[in-house]
Formats: sequence, structure tokens, C-alpha cells
Amino acid sequence: MRLRLVPGLLALAVLAPCVAGAGLAQTSSTTTLSQSAQQALQAGQYDTAASLYRQLVQLDPKQWRFQRGLGDALLRLGQYDAALAADDAALGLLQSAPGALDPQQRDLEMATIYRSELSVYFKLKRPADAKAAGERWAALSQSADAYLTMCIVYYNNGEMEPSLRACDREIALDPTRADAYFIKGSVLVASAAVGADGKLHAPAGAVEALRKYLELAPSGTHRGDVQQMLDYLGSH
Repeated sequence: MRLRLVPGLLALAVLAPCVAGAGLAQTSSTTTLSQSAQQALQAGQYDTAASLYRQLVQLDPKQWRFQRGLGDALLRLGQYDAALAADDAALGLLQSAPGALDPQQRDLEMATIYRSELSVYFKLKRPADAKAAGERWAALSQSADAYLTMCIVYYNNGEMEPSLRACDREIALDPTRADAYFIKGSVLVASAAVGADGKLHAPAGAVEALRKYLELAPSGTHRGDVQQMLDYLGSH
């Protein structure tokens, strides 16, 4: 029984908020353009936003926020290669100017970029690169969103131990998300085996995780799969 990557989780990466230009010491030549670009992006006017951010990049090519905004607009336009190039440029500028932000804020800003790159790489059908971007996102952000996404990515790759660790990390950060328990239970049930007594033995925590899913999401998408696994374990 395999869980495919939940589209809503990818949407989290695609729709991660970008406030490129916020809190920025700008010149008069970029302030108005930056405000207009942000407004266009927030209004869903992605062509306009991309055009304005391109102008901002030309005016100040060393400002990472402008590259970040450009990447965000291009991602929403489906111009994935160009979005990736802009995101990579933003990362390079952040890494080459460590004094621009305090270390914690810089890590969080880089995490949002890796979050977007995770989505871009999936769109480009580059799963290995997507996984690497997701791992960087999780390491820098230490967020429940990142670990839930990675526990699904690892599971789909057949990497059960990393998936289980990511699920446990997500549950520790936010114990209210049903999907984490579903994936954890699925991983544990997959390693169930018949013992010398002729009975099926699942690792500790499998039944508890599946029951927790039902508690949190009694009408959830995976209710049928969970019930099937519980019946399977109880019938051997």
C-alpha cells in the first residue's frame, strides 16, 4: 500500500509566501517598483510581477530579494527553468553576503527558497534534486511543513527509515496532522512479519499510529486504507 505525494503539500511549497523587498533599505529608484511588484504578485498578476522584478534585478543585480521575487513570479507562470535560475541567484547572493541578515533570518530566507526549489524540481521531473532541496528546507527551517513533506517524499522513494524519522520529527513539532500518522503507520505495517508463533507481528507503534489517524481524521481520505491495515493486522 503506497501513498503518493499529496498535491496539497506540493502546493505549500508552490504558494510559500514571498515578500521580496520587505524591510529593505531601498533607493528612490527601486522603492516604487518594488512595492508595485509585490502588489502584482499578491494580486496574482504574475506577468506584471515578473516584468517589474526583472527591472529591479537590472537596477540592483546584487539584491537577493529581487531575484527571489522574480523566481516566485516565474514559478507561478510555469517558467520552471527560469524560476530555478532566479532562485539559485538569490541563494548565491544570500550566501555571499552573510552580514546582510542575522544568521537565523538568513537561514529562514534560504529555507523558503529551497521550499520553492523543491516544487520546481518536481515540476521538472528531477526527484533527486527535489529531495535534496527538501532536505535543505527541513534542515534550515525545522518546520512541521518541511518534515511532513519529506516523510512523504522518502516514503515514495522507498526510503522507509528516513521516512519514519521525518514523520516522528513532524509529529514532535505538530502532533495534530493526521497524514503524518498515516505514513508512519504505513511504514511500520510494511515491515510486519510472521513470527515463529505463526502470528503477524508489526513493529511497536504501528497500530497506535493508525488509530491516531482515525482519531484526527475520522472521515479522512485514507480512512479506508487505514481500516484495511488495522483489519489485516488483527486478522493474523
